[in-house]
Amino acid sequence: MKSVGAFVQADFEHLNMILEGKHIKTLYQPVVSLVDGQIFGYEALSRVSEKSLEIGIEEMFKIADEMNKSWELELLCRTKAFENCLHKLNEKRLFLNVNPNILCDDAFKKGFTRNVINEYGLNPSNVIFEITEHVSVADSKIFLNSTRNYQSQNYEIAIDDVGSGYSGLNAIASVRPNYIKLDMGLVRNIDKDEMKLLLCKSIVDFGKNAGIKIIAEGIETEEELKVLIQLRIDYGQGYFLCVPQELHGCFMSEKIESIIKTHPSNCAKNTVNLVFPALEKVAKPGLTVFSNKKAGEIYETFNDKSNGETKPLTTAVAIVDNGVTLGFVTKSFLDKKLGGRFGFDLFSRKEILEVAEVDFLKLDHLTSVDEAADIAMQRPYERLYDPIVAEKDGRYLGVVTVKDLLDVCTKIQVESAIKAKQFAERNALDSEIAKERSEAAREAVMSSIEYASKIQKSLLPNSSIFDKIFSDYSIILNQRDIVGGDIYWVKEFDEGAVLCVCDCTGHGTPGAMLSMLVVSILELIVNEHNYKDANKIIWSLDQRLAKVLGATDSPQKKSMLSNINDGCDLAVLCISNDGDVSISSGHTHVFVCDGDSVTQIKGQKIYVGEGRLKNIDDVKVTNVPYNPDNKFYIASDGLFDQIGGESGLPFGYSPFKKLISDSHSESQSVISEKIWDAFEHYRGKQPRRDDVELITFRPQALAR
Repeated sequence: MKSVGAFVQADFEHLNMILEGKHIKTLYQPVVSLVDGQIFGYEALSRVSEKSLEIGIEEMFKIADEMNKSWELELLCRTKAFENCLHKLNEKRLFLNVNPNILCDDAFKKGFTRNVINEYGLNPSNVIFEITEHVSVADSKIFLNSTRNYQSQNYEIAIDDVGSGYSGLNAIASVRPNYIKLDMGLVRNIDKDEMKLLLCKSIVDFGKNAGIKIIAEGIETEEELKVLIQLRIDYGQGYFLCVPQELHGCFMSEKIESIIKTHPSNCAKNTVNLVFPALEKVAKPGLTVFSNKKAGEIYETFNDKSNGETKPLTTAVAIVDNGVTLGFVTKSFLDKKLGGRFGFDLFSRKEILEVAEVDFLKLDHLTSVDEAADIAMQRPYERLYDPIVAEKDGRYLGVVTVKDLLDVCTKIQVESAIKAKQFAERNALDSEIAKERSEAAREAVMSSIEYASKIQKSLLPNSSIFDKIFSDYSIILNQRDIVGGDIYWVKEFDEGAVLCVCDCTGHGTPGAMLSMLVVSILELIVNEHNYKDANKIIWSLDQRLAKVLGATDSPQKKSMLSNINDGCDLAVLCISNDGDVSISSGHTHVFVCDGDSVTQIKGQKIYVGEGRLKNIDDVKVTNVPYNPDNKFYIASDGLFDQIGGESGLPFGYSPFKKLISDSHSESQSVISEKIWDAFEHYRGKQPRRDDVELITFRPQALAR
């Protein structure tokens, strides 16, 4: 292919003849669901219709750029695409390739496409503009302007050729596309290349977390198709499924059947996950007892420290008779049952099965650890960290802890990032791209390792603490993924209590790891240093977290981590025994409603963990005197930033404030339920953007 600037007069005349004669035809290649095999849409592919004028489409657009005729050629291609699919789409999506350089063309007309769409009777919501990642490397400003142009008109965006160059990662983060199309170089021979498989898996996980659908291009073999289906890629296209042709039925029914049979949701239980190991690989024998064992004996076992250890010998037992798991008991559950004034007398002589939980989580031994973690985190909040029972052929095999699941998932994520780096280096097209790929992959590895090294076991505070310090309260913690970065922490002391509501960087496992680290540092700050002032806690957390995450390290490391925004949004509320509340906050807003009005205490523009706070006085404190009518509300930005509704705009603060004001007389649990219902109704079919955390309470004046 000729480079820009290398074209001659003959090339220009060639293009003029194509434009004047309108010698463009459109072929359509199906984009197929890899879940049920149905056609989701078609990609419109422009070709030269006059044989004597045939030229590659990319070269043709390069010539048009040289001649300042990009828009004229783009217009011809779009018009032909619309003409040839008239009355044939049947509400399927139409993917249109876009040359971002048309924005530089003097003849470019914003909004023209919508007029043409309306003229041909097409539904604008079915049109998806596909912009190549290659252009983002050449000119990121043009790339972003192009996507914003179409997003401003409410069109969906697909970024093409993802994986062909790492510079596109920044564009994806900036654009937030609806679809990512994997470059065919990643898809080719994916069934034989572990590095490609792991790299695609990481992109699939990213898409799931970001609410972006993944499309695999260039599928040419049945083996490639099967691997992509196992990876849970959303859609696929390629010559194996159907060659580009005129718009009519071309999809073979046997291929639909093949997709349905291969998809993990329809496979037999012995299907092996391509990336994550089965539960049987991480299950441990655990402690089992017969169903007639007395509850008091199990209680004594849990609390037996005769070996001199400060920790119990075990914290959970499975109740198993004849190999069948009948129930499950954790130490915390039994402590609640047998604790208290009369608990031991009431339950200690009962058989353990009478006391135990029979509604526990048990999974087949071949369930993959990532799927098991996903299922485990759907459990009720108070049982989120209970172990999982693994069974084989309906019989007890062992137990798996949530920590074990997170450890395995994190290890695999790190290995995937390392292999992505190796893949980038191995497949570099030239020294410049190799440098970009290596740097981006290295940063991904560094980020994953930093998070993985910070895994610390931590539990959310017991509800009994909230019962003591608040007259009424409600807690919603709804992570978008298996686990997430939102967490809360509370500590009671003689003069009152400290409540911290935290939204950490990242989703999924990395966010969870960072949230656990934050809680560990908070414990250190309050317990060892006896900090009980909101501003001191934020200042100290910022300094300590920045040191752990490397923000205060050498200039070389700072540079290497310059694109990683580790840390958290954080609100700290110190509640005194007389009901007064002092508040310091970084980004997170706190709302106070007294029934007549709602006061919004805005968080400072502080990202806790960056280490930029010079001294304690940099952190502001807002004092709210006790008022028996005051109710406090703290929510993470996942609530306010969620888009939805007819406008497609964020949920925002106004409806939130109206809800808490209108419902002030009701209990906190009822108010929180109303907020959540309003949030879900507004979100509609839009994907969740973030974790959502909502803590509401009415303080009580214990000392008054």
